[in-house]
Amino acid sequence: MNRVRVVVAVLLLTLSLCAGRPSQATASPDASVVERIAPGVEYRAFSLATAHGPIRIHLLTADLRRPGVRAGLLYA
Repeated sequence: MNRVRVVVAVLLLTLSLCAGRPSQATASPDASVVERIAPGVEYRAFSLATAHGPIRIHLLTADLRRPGVRAGLLYA
């Protein structure tokens, strides 16, 4: 598993733990959005129902093994 996927997995786990117990969280498949941004880059958005109410999750995955795909730092 590459580093980006590990970071994203940790962020999602942290979010689900903060929002409620993971056993109470259920994904809403009809509210899922998957969009290919570029070759090797995908955007996903989905809702998660928790004990404290619904939350919206936005996930961007990048396959850093593909040529031309890289991660960098953005200053704002």
